[in-house]
Amino acid sequence: MTDSKNMKLLGIELSPLELRSGRWVLQEWQIDQIWPEPQDNPPAAGAQEQSAKGNPVTWLPFELHRDERSAYRFNLNSVVPHLFVLCDDSEGDEWQPMQITACQDLAASWLDGEQKVLEYPMPEALQCWMEAFITEHGELIEVKKKKRYAGEKRPKDNEQGTESADKSTPNGCIANNTTSAEAGDHP
Repeated sequence: MTDSKNMKLLGIELSPLELRSGRWVLQEWQIDQIWPEPQDNPPAAGAQEQSAKGNPVTWLPFELHRDERSAYRFNLNSVVPHLFVLCDDSEGDEWQPMQITACQDLAASWLDGEQKVLEYPMPEALQCWMEAFITEHGELIEVKKKKRYAGEKRPKDNEQGTESADKSTPNGCIANNTTSAEAGDHP
């Protein structure tokens, strides 16, 4: 059994979906079901088999990463959390699942690369597992650097008590010497 604190093996069952528009027919794929790893005789990662419906099932590792905790939190806080599956369509008409994630940032980068990505509502058991992972490792708080605007000067560390130090405001920004009337602002 490959179940660990940060990884679970999931079976991705895909089913064909026929889309029609007038006389045009397009075959797409959709996730029919996501299977948890069976307790007895677990398959290897990347193994493929057929479901009872005759659809292909591919077993992929679903791993949580500490540096993606803020993306997991964003996904869990959405109305319907989703799993995202990267698929390869290079072999014939069948799509082959390659990777699974709950990180919307990673899924967006796949889509930006014009790759095939399917989404599926996340089962509650996986939501609880992700919540426990975030609780154990703590929330990842992204610290953003303060933006500097054009025309602002950076105070020099070696100048103490100089004129530039006197111009700084209480929040550490450099004050502009022009008045609002000089700058062209009108009340």
